[in-house]
Amino acid sequence: MLNYCADIHCHMLPRLDDGAESFEESVQMLKIAFREGIRTICLTPHYMPERWKPRLDKAKEYQKYLQRYATQLSNDIKIYLGNELFYRQGIVEDLRNGSCLTLNNSRYVLVEFAPRMMYQEILKGLNSLMSGGYIPILAHIERYMEIIGKLERAEEIKQRGIIIQVNASSVLGGSGNAAKKFVRKLLKNELVHVICTDAHSNNHRAPYMADCVQFVMKHYGSDYAEQLFYKNAEKILYDKKVGDL
Repeated sequence: MLNYCADIHCHMLPRLDDGAESFEESVQMLKIAFREGIRTICLTPHYMPERWKPRLDKAKEYQKYLQRYATQLSNDIKIYLGNELFYRQGIVEDLRNGSCLTLNNSRYVLVEFAPRMMYQEILKGLNSLMSGGYIPILAHIERYMEIIGKLERAEEIKQRGIIIQVNASSVLGGSGNAAKKFVRKLLKNELVHVICTDAHSNNHRAPYMADCVQFVMKHYGSDYAEQLFYKNAEKILYDKKVGDL
């Protein structure tokens, strides 16, 4: 078992998106994360202005509250802030003017696309972020209809210097059989950089990680597991280069 895990994709802040509905639920999610071995957390509320009004002031306020509570559980818990960006035209300008956040003020941005978006449009969006000086982290690659099952497209994305993230639940089959097969093929070929919870609640979408850690260590080795569950995440949060796996 690893000493600890880092989770750089979760929706633990209350009433900012479709994640936690109250601060009490945020605290319950934090307790679950702690029990699951997670000690480093980057809170990533959705940035999707068409659906949720961006409230960075509230996000920063809630982050402080949650960190204060976290220290009561353990001095080892560190909580950072970012956004999960829903890609749209003008997203680079939104980043530059401070409307939305990179992960812990690094060059790394967590970005998602519409599940049915054409592959070339996904590449175009990722390239626009890179041209703007950012390093994209493609959120839950297993969700995109134009990528799932196509290993060569994941290889192309990685070769372009883009970080590939998958959800822990998908590794264990929580997103369906097709996603599970694809994610495990990605892992076998060491095409994944980080595994995160993408937690949204304290029940069916809770920040569960421990079972996934055990599975990955058993089937893909402890060295790769260390990269997936904390080493690469910490490089991202401290704005260091994530090298080839």
